[in-house]
Amino acid sequence: MKYILYCMTMGLLIASCDPLRRINMKNKSAENASIIWTLKERDSLYKSPFFISNSKITRFDLKPSKPYNEVKMSFGLGSWTRDSLAMITDRLETLEIISGTTKIKIDSSKNIYDYLLARRKGLGKKRIEIVISR
Repeated sequence: MKYILYCMTMGLLIASCDPLRRINMKNKSAENASIIWTLKERDSLYKSPFFISNSKITRFDLKPSKPYNEVKMSFGLGSWTRDSLAMITDRLETLEIISGTTKIKIDSSKNIYDYLLARRKGLGKKRIEIVISR
C-alpha cells in the first residue's frame, strides 16, 4: 500500500510540472558554424522572444569543441504545441544555418515552422533540437 501511495504521489508531481520549452542548437561538426534568426520588421520586433538586443538579427556562433558548441534558448513553460510553435515562427523572417561549405536559408514562416516542427523531441515535445553535423 505504501508503494502504491508513493507511486501515485510521484506521478502527480511529475504530471503537474510544466517543462521549459527550449530550442537547443548544437554543433557536432569539426568546423565553426552559425545559426542566424532574423525577425520580421513589422511590430513583432519588440514582442518576439528572440528579441535579445536592439537588432532584428540574433546570431549564434558555435565552435566545434565544448563548451562553445551548444546554445540553449528557453521560451517559458509548456511544450511545443503546434499553436505555440506557430506563434514563434510567425514573427520570423528567415532562419540560416551555416557550417563550412553548407548554407541553409529558410525564408518563410511556413517553412521555418515545418523545419522546427520536425525537430521536436522529448517527453511532451518540450524541446526542439537543431544539430549541425558533418
